[in-house]
Amino acid sequence: MSDSVLRLFPTPAAEEPLRGLYLAEDLRRFGAERPFVYTNFIVSLDGRIAELDPDTGRKGVPPAIANRRDWGLFLELAAQSDVLLTTAQNVRAVVKRRHTELITLTDDLMEWRQRRGLTARPRVAVISESLRLPPAEALPPELCERLLVITSARGDPGVVAQLESVDVPVERVGPGPGLSGHEVLEALQRHGLQVIYSIAGARVHHTLLGSGVLDRLYLTVAHRVLGGEGVDTLVWGAPLQPPSAFALQSLYLDAESLDGAGQLFAGYQRLEAVERTL
Repeated sequence: MSDSVLRLFPTPAAEEPLRGLYLAEDLRRFGAERPFVYTNFIVSLDGRIAELDPDTGRKGVPPAIANRRDWGLFLELAAQSDVLLTTAQNVRAVVKRRHTELITLTDDLMEWRQRRGLTARPRVAVISESLRLPPAEALPPELCERLLVITSARGDPGVVAQLESVDVPVERVGPGPGLSGHEVLEALQRHGLQVIYSIAGARVHHTLLGSGVLDRLYLTVAHRVLGGEGVDTLVWGAPLQPPSAFALQSLYLDAESLDGAGQLFAGYQRLEAVERTL
């Protein structure tokens, strides 16, 4: 399989190496003066980002579209962040060894970070009002030492005390119910976290879009139609008013992946943020 992809946009078309494709975007420069928030999804041709695993009862990326080449780009985006924004559900999955993205970074990407004066791995911030987190002693040490929890005034004081007793900082922002994107960003800024990679899924994506704080969307479109009942799309929640508009920034064709079906790697910038980050 080729080690390159075909750049379709910006024109003119040209072959580019897959490895380092997203590192070359140098996202950290956008967080110098204000928070820069980005996210990434892989989606099938019929718009599915997740399906239910009958063995675990948990939704995840459909195996039919999950692939190593997309995963490599996911990690390149993670490597550039100050913090991974996620959910309590994902933390529970780490403890059950069903999730690795919160603790996994390849050796070369950890070295890439350290050469730039960063910690080997980014921090992990969990957004949760329910605070249905595993006991701190059950968390992998490499996750617990990087953890920050963001909740509202409705967060269980007993859980907050237990987390703080093992030096996991807890930010209680807003009265609830729910947290706004602005509240989340203010909490992260208090910890010096400016470059924010959301891997939290469709509901948090809705929160970020609704607050107007998501700057960039990376989207892998896998050229397979999955079918099935029920659809998990990129955004889950009430209609966005007004809709969030994004402009295409980059588009690459990975023609040989998925047994020749191929996939597209697209990057979109929120229109209101284009002028600010160019």
